[in-house]
Amino acid sequence: MPTKLPALIAMVVIVMSTASVASAQAGRPDANAGQTVGLFDQSCLRFAGDTAGLRNWIWAHNLPQVQEDQAAPFLGAIGTGEVFGASTPDGKLALVSYDSGACRVVALAADAPTAENMLLTILGKVGVSVSQILSRSKPDGSSKQDVFEATLGPRRWKISITSKPHSDAPNLAPELSLLATAG
Repeated sequence: MPTKLPALIAMVVIVMSTASVASAQAGRPDANAGQTVGLFDQSCLRFAGDTAGLRNWIWAHNLPQVQEDQAAPFLGAIGTGEVFGASTPDGKLALVSYDSGACRVVALAADAPTAENMLLTILGKVGVSVSQILSRSKPDGSSKQDVFEATLGPRRWKISITSKPHSDAPNLAPELSLLATAG
């Protein structure tokens, strides 16, 4: 494991705490962005490509597994895996561990630009090289996706940040999905 990875995790904890306090004080709907990025860093970035390691980490942190019928929407077209609840006082989160080694954190409502800014800032501060390889939006505004390649020494990730508005609750911050794959 690269030596800078613990520094990355420590940086996320500091930024998450600051962002959560600031967001809560301002009453903004993006209070969940810091928690989403923190969970993504601690789980998906750390264990992308290592399904057994991720699931051991999940069990060690006592995250409850989501029932199979409720897990299906989170697994989607990517395939099989397990889904765990990771809700915080700021909002509901799901941690998805795919059998393929991919990992995703989904927030019911979080601000994607805030989360993306936080994640890229944290990665940059610990020396992770990041380049954007795709940015697309559906013409009807129903979703936006940014895809990045990231490297730190021998570690390589593909990171996807997707936001999707809630059609049934237009005033709610969009659903946010952070996906990491190894390689």
